[in-house]
Amino acid sequence: ADLTDDLAAQVALRVDDAEDNTEVTAKVAARWSITERWTLRGSVSRNVHTPSAAQAYFWSTQQTYVGTGAVLESGVYPTEGSAVAQALGADSLDSETSLNLLGGLRFQASDRLYFELDAYQIEVDDQIVMSELLAGPEVDGILAAAGIDVPKQVQYLHNGLDVRTR
Repeated sequence: ADLTDDLAAQVALRVDDAEDNTEVTAKVAARWSITERWTLRGSVSRNVHTPSAAQAYFWSTQQTYVGTGAVLESGVYPTEGSAVAQALGADSLDSETSLNLLGGLRFQASDRLYFELDAYQIEVDDQIVMSELLAGPEVDGILAAAGIDVPKQVQYLHNGLDVRTR
């Protein structure tokens, strides 16, 4: 909405009401026409990405026959409802959250020529990523102690990264 002839602002709220949680996200943006040729703009927003059913429940196993005739079983196990992933320390997936900052300066050199300079920063917390490939005697021991006979190589999705992009 135009607050004055030179200043405009926007505010937005979004409510996502899921079965197990409610998330509120927001955005605030502003544009200031400093002069007829110079404009300054910026925004701040917070976003949430709830884990999808595929991320929480994806399950895939495969068997590979190696040269000695042995079978190597590997798998990607879900964090929800999988004794394999839980035995190795997997927790339920949390929502990813992000904070987005944007700022920009615009110069209008003529009716058809504009120059713009933008800067941004996006911080994502609890990004969902695939675990490293877990294998070896220690993993076999943990799974055996939990009464799990297979597999020999395991991966699962987890909230494993906090990243910043500029």
